Amino acid sequence: DISHRITRNLRRYLEPRQVTIMRIAVREMIINAIEHGNLELSFDEKTAAMESQRYFEIIAERQRDPRFRDRRVYIEYIISPEKCTYTISDDGPGFDYRRILSMPAEEQSTVLLEHGRGIMMAIQAFDKIEFNEKGNQVTLTKLIGLRA
Repeated sequence: DISHRITRNLRRYLEPRQVTIMRIAVREMIINAIEHGNLELSFDEKTAAMESQRYFEIIAERQRDPRFRDRRVYIEYIISPEKCTYTISDDGPGFDYRRILSMPAEEQSTVLLEHGRGIMMAIQAFDKIEFNEKGNQVTLTKLIGLRA
């Protein structure tokens, strides 16, 4: 729901299909902040949870865990006729985003086949993607202009 709310005004400036792609990418980044950031669920743990069909159970367990339950995701955004920027931060320890960003395209499609495509979607949907040094904050920027 939040991804719909924070992208709906983009329709003033961009085509509906492009807005949908951006909304999905923003949603994926929010999900990453929750799962991998705040709940510290690793890629391998998520894969195992999905394979054993325990994914939702494990998410619920982590949400109740005192180590994770008070963590939050923070979303800031600005939409103007020139550009839109979304910054998504979490209270987690961060991750090595450089490893994902430096993967060759062939490896990305193999490694990220089951899940983990959120970053790749964001790279395709936005003009610029930046992580803070720690890896617990991403800023997505799309240059836009007034539609004719």
